[in-house]
Formats: sequence, C-alpha cells, structure tokens
Amino acid sequence: MPQSLFRNQVLKALSPEDFALLQPAMRHVELGLKAQ
Repeated sequence: MPQSLFRNQVLKALSPEDFALLQPAMRHVELGLKAQ
C-alpha cells in the first residue's frame, strides 16, 4: 500500500526512505469498532 493511503499520521510523516525500511515488516490488521 502506498504511504499516502495510510490513515496513521506517524507513518505518513516518515520520509520515503524510512517508510521503505519499515514496509516489509508491516501487515494489515483490522480492528473491531471498540478497539479503535
């Protein structure tokens, strides 16, 4: 998923280089309504 599509403001604020380093370890997790 492109960095610009993330809703997480911390991930969106990373430099493209730092984001690229983290991206291989990321996985999509859906949270229930009460978990947000």
